[in-house]
Amino acid sequence: GLEIWCIENLRVVAVPKSSHGKFFCGSSYIILN
Repeated sequence: GLEIWCIENLRVVAVPKSSHGKFFCGSSYIILN
């Protein structure tokens, strides 16, 4: 399945499935399909 992580304060944080598809300007993401 699809997994998404966001970089917050130099740490990798998982993005919950309920927030998939919501991306914010200035944020960095890792997306694994």
